[in-house]
Amino acid sequence: MNQLALVVDGPWLVHSTFRALRHRLDTLKARTRLPAAVWGRLARADQAWRPIVAAICWEGPGEPLRRQLMPSYKAHRPRVTAIRAPDRLPFESFVAPVGLEADDAIAALTVSAVAAGWCVRIMAADKDLAALVGDRVDMCAGPGQPVVDRAAVERRWGVSPALLPWLLAVMGDRSDGVPGVPGCGRVRALRIVRDGRQQVYHQAVAAHEVIRLRSEAVRVPGWWPKP
Repeated sequence: MNQLALVVDGPWLVHSTFRALRHRLDTLKARTRLPAAVWGRLARADQAWRPIVAAICWEGPGEPLRRQLMPSYKAHRPRVTAIRAPDRLPFESFVAPVGLEADDAIAALTVSAVAAGWCVRIMAADKDLAALVGDRVDMCAGPGQPVVDRAAVERRWGVSPALLPWLLAVMGDRSDGVPGVPGCGRVRALRIVRDGRQQVYHQAVAAHEVIRLRSEAVRVPGWWPKP
């Protein structure tokens, strides 16, 4: 991608790195080595992709808004606070506003970067962020991993990126504690979303309000220079 802006999901990076370390180390050693392993992954991404600008996003302070709307939402996941990247790495930290997630900051930075003329790569493996994929936005978990573009989202989920939050709202997302519409598996959920009937179900509307990315709630004036 030319004129690349890289946006990194900080909490995902920390969680996934820790899980990888725990496969071969005990908990104490994994925690000790975690910062160096996280920055090592960022350094490899920087070397492989050569972004011109890069940001790493973190969740905001305070009680998460989504958990106020749905107490089961990510109730099993520990929170990750912002970690400053070493000066040798060209990554600026961006912390979401109070109550919002790193996903919301990623959405806001992605939208503003595209508007400023950049192509964006999101370093993450979160299906919620696949809703941002488009003509100038893709997603990848790291160098050597598959790149997720619009066609890949449609092959994997059967809907366009824009409709993915509605699909997850109807069918539910067990990994995030989102129940969805009772009795709706993936096949029925696909039929409902493709027919445009998702807003008929109040459970889906409530779940969509939890799942949807809140780019409009995060101010990013002047964050990206012109490419």
